[in-house]
Amino acid sequence: MYDDFKVAAIINQIDGRWSDEGLAGATDTAGRPGVPAIFGMNFQAVSVAQKDSSTNGGYADASGAPGPEIADALAHTDASIGRMVHALRHRGLLDETLIIVTAKHGQSPIDKSAVMKVDPDAVAALIDSIAPVAGHIEDDVLLYWLKDPSQAAAAASVLLHPPTGSVAPDVEVVMTTSTEATYRTMFGDPTKDARTPDLIVKPRHGVIYTRSRKKDAEHGGFADDDAHVGLLVSSPRLEARVVDDEVRTKQVAPTILRALGLDPQALDAVRAEGTRVLPELHTH
Repeated sequence: MYDDFKVAAIINQIDGRWSDEGLAGATDTAGRPGVPAIFGMNFQAVSVAQKDSSTNGGYADASGAPGPEIADALAHTDASIGRMVHALRHRGLLDETLIIVTAKHGQSPIDKSAVMKVDPDAVAALIDSIAPVAGHIEDDVLLYWLKDPSQAAAAASVLLHPPTGSVAPDVEVVMTTSTEATYRTMFGDPTKDARTPDLIVKPRHGVIYTRSRKKDAEHGGFADDDAHVGLLVSSPRLEARVVDDEVRTKQVAPTILRALGLDPQALDAVRAEGTRVLPELHTH
């Protein structure tokens, strides 16, 4: 239902209406804005189904065969995209529209038998006993900000070698400015940017930091299950093919600008990171 509200909003936009026209609570139908140059939304159904720890949730096996809930969510999402394509065709806009379908992230682990849940607060308390913690975030990754960043090495050591009788964090790699030469290049400099964590932890595959009994997967880390997501680009002007180049989802934004006849270099992040448009699309 949550996704359906957003699909209805997109179809309204395709028709040149206000996003909420015809929906509950909408009051203004005057002065319709016309068709925008960019439409965008996200779907949540697949993500929720992937995480669900019930019998019907998640994947059926380690190869990614969808369980019943995921199969249903995929079918519904596919039909929803079809509704938007139909609306574009009906308005005579499909031949002028570039459609990009991708994902912000995947979920780890796909293999439900690999799931190992660890209490995130217990891990934070373990670190805090050695290096007082200022803030922390956990999913299938651990991010820690310390009150004294110079204690990062000690915090890393206790995560890698926890005392007998304490929580087992099940970590694979602990990254700090002292352990990773490229830390500042990859994540930023915690001495100059307070948003950059002092420790970034990659757990053993399958480990998620949660006390929830309702989910068997998480996101935000370095696992292949997190990072390898689908990326489909469709337009009547493109020939059907598979492009094997390694790409990143951050290339979508400059690709959209190029498709609109705008300069991707106008984006600060594109200039700073040298981000290219997606290859072989000929969107100019």
